[in-house]
Amino acid sequence: MFKKIVSYLIVIMVVFSIIYLIFGKAEAADSNTVSSTIMDKAPPSAVAPSVIINNSDICRHGISGSVTTSVVGISSAVTIEDIDCVRIKLSRALFGMGMKVAGVSTLCQSPIIFDAMAMSNTWCPYYGKIADDAEQAWKDNPQLIPEGSLIRKQIELANKPSKKRPKKDVKLNETDKKPFNMGALVAFLGILLL
Repeated sequence: MFKKIVSYLIVIMVVFSIIYLIFGKAEAADSNTVSSTIMDKAPPSAVAPSVIINNSDICRHGISGSVTTSVVGISSAVTIEDIDCVRIKLSRALFGMGMKVAGVSTLCQSPIIFDAMAMSNTWCPYYGKIADDAEQAWKDNPQLIPEGSLIRKQIELANKPSKKRPKKDVKLNETDKKPFNMGALVAFLGILLL
């Protein structure tokens, strides 16, 4: 949801910047002539439209904004759906119809709920499997765990094969056994003398 809000705000700022560049007044000092313009009125201001959502049964949030330049004013408003609110409402409806496992499964689509269930050792249902069967099924299929889940990352790391290289026996020859390199010593002393 936050990413959508930020993307909407960035789009609005880019549109307003382009409008300002097109309609903004460019000034330059081409001559010694002084000119001035006296405005007796302030430009009209843009007022952001209010987005009223009175019903608590609607899982949407309103965002509005406006910008006014000396030439033009623009205002806009959008509504954004809260997916977690939708999941809760769907889960309540399923639970109310006696479908408890389906209600829990609906909530488990959220990575936060999935992690909380797994950390409490009450794994989310997996295609009708519950308890230990569900835990094993989730561990066998971590790609089906909601993206962003900490448990998914842990399972994927545990399943990842290690990439350790076998160690090779290294034998030193006579030139490698010298305690130091004479060229490096000379370069070091040369730096100190400078």
